[in-house]
Amino acid sequence: MRRLYLVRHPATTVDRLCPPEEWQLSDEGGRQFEALLRQPFWRQVRHVYSSTEPKTATVAQKAAGTRGLPFSLHDDLRELRRSGFVPEYESIVERVFETPGKQVGGWESLESALRRVWRFLNHVAAGGLIPAAVVSHGIVLSAVRARLLGRQTPSLAEWQRLPFGGVADVDVANWRLLKDFAAPQSSETWSQSYAVIFDMDGVLVDSEPLTIRAYLQAAAEFGFAMDEREFIQHFVIEGTLIKSFFEEHAGGEADWEDFFQRKTEIYRELVRDELKLMPGAIALLQGLKVQNIPRALATSAARVSVELVLARFDLAPYFGATVTFEDVTHHKPDPQVFLKAAALLQTPPDRCIVIEDAPKGIAAAKAAGMKCVAVPTPLSRSSDLSAADLLVESLEHLTVEWLRALVGEAG
Repeated sequence: MRRLYLVRHPATTVDRLCPPEEWQLSDEGGRQFEALLRQPFWRQVRHVYSSTEPKTATVAQKAAGTRGLPFSLHDDLRELRRSGFVPEYESIVERVFETPGKQVGGWESLESALRRVWRFLNHVAAGGLIPAAVVSHGIVLSAVRARLLGRQTPSLAEWQRLPFGGVADVDVANWRLLKDFAAPQSSETWSQSYAVIFDMDGVLVDSEPLTIRAYLQAAAEFGFAMDEREFIQHFVIEGTLIKSFFEEHAGGEADWEDFFQRKTEIYRELVRDELKLMPGAIALLQGLKVQNIPRALATSAARVSVELVLARFDLAPYFGATVTFEDVTHHKPDPQVFLKAAALLQTPPDRCIVIEDAPKGIAAAKAAGMKCVAVPTPLSRSSDLSAADLLVESLEHLTVEWLRALVGEAG
């Protein structure tokens, strides 16, 4: 895999007598740097690139020297160009994020900085010296991270949470975030962490029959026919977008927004009166939570439907991240929904296990480079689920020990 490791410099002093470009590592930054040097990703690196500012150049040069790696400085990797000490630093940063196309307080615009950083990253990706480490700064790396996650700009909170000395793992073949920025940790912790990502419909809750009923009833009320078997084949099995299916069958006679709102009203009533958890779902979630194994929900369902289900059974506390239909631009069998969940959990894809019920989800999990457990439902049981790494008849039969073994963990 063609990879770049994006590295934020460790913490620095705040010296009002000199501009931020000249700040040096603080004592805490020195400790972060020592931890950073022990990270296992350095074994993969063939070249170290750095911003020209002292706080990054020093880190990159020492890291390269320790590992015997070639090292080079590049001005395109600098932080936003700015002059002098700014007392209201965070206030300026927030305005920079809110107005990315404008210069704020004499600072370079975020869009200008992002263009030069992206230009350089693409240059490195096209060259031969990868995997490579790129050492840069919090604001520009926050902007790069936002773009990798499909957003135009980061928020102030995201910049504040970006850890000093943190490292992100990026697949440059597809420009996707394999592992989000995480603070330096011991190689033992790095190698042993894993996460579990759950699909929702058909895995945690028996919602697929209710979803079908809601769509068919809404279609009947809007005066056009939807064949149930065809609907199941396209939506549940193959992963066709509901909106595309609607437009094909409604033929312009009904408005999608009105139709979807009515379907949601019907579905809300069905969730309240008839929805049931899948056998073993709560026991497995509780077992993972007790052992502090990170968990995410990644689904093709709309956010409004997800919120109804989470509220119905008080499931939200079980998940450290939730990714819905609206959070991605490509849908199953594309892997984006699972890759985004892994990034939010700060876990590499190859340390993630997806629990799915249908071929489209299994294909997405495998495309993301993740392990996959298939739990078939009556709607998917006759489908080809052989691409999964493990098939179980019910979540009642799936234990934390089995999941640990799937990623090669010792018991």
